[in-house]
Amino acid sequence: MHGKRLFCTISIFLCALFSSRAQDLELMAVGYERIVFEGASIAEVNDALRAKADCYKQLGRFADASGTLARVRLFALTPGERTELLYQQELCSFLAGEFSQAASFVEEVGDDSADALLLHALVLAYAGRYDE
Repeated sequence: MHGKRLFCTISIFLCALFSSRAQDLELMAVGYERIVFEGASIAEVNDALRAKADCYKQLGRFADASGTLARVRLFALTPGERTELLYQQELCSFLAGEFSQAASFVEEVGDDSADALLLHALVLAYAGRYDE
C-alpha cells in the first residue's frame, strides 16, 4: 500500500513538473513572437524564430516548428546556418508526418553528413520515392 502511495505522489509531481515546463515553453514561444512582431532587426528576428521553433520542437509540435522555420529569412543566413535551418525544417516536417513537404527539402539540404543522408533516406522512403 505504501508503495502505491509513493508511486502516485511521484506521478503527480512529474505531471506537474512537465505541465509547468510546457507552460514555460509556451510563454517563451510567445515572447519570441513578440520580438518578431515588434520589428527587431533581421538578425534578431531570425534568432527569435529559430528559438521559437526550438520551443515547439521540445513540446513535440513539429508542424508548428517547421512553419516557424519557414518564416526565417534565408538571405540573411550564412551558408552553414542556411543548411542547418533547412535540415531542421526537413526533420520537423518528417516528424510531423508531412513526408511530401519534407521530401521537398532533400535537394536543398545536401548530404554533407551521415545524419543528413539517413534523414533523406527516411524522408524519401516515407514519401514513396523509393527510386531516389
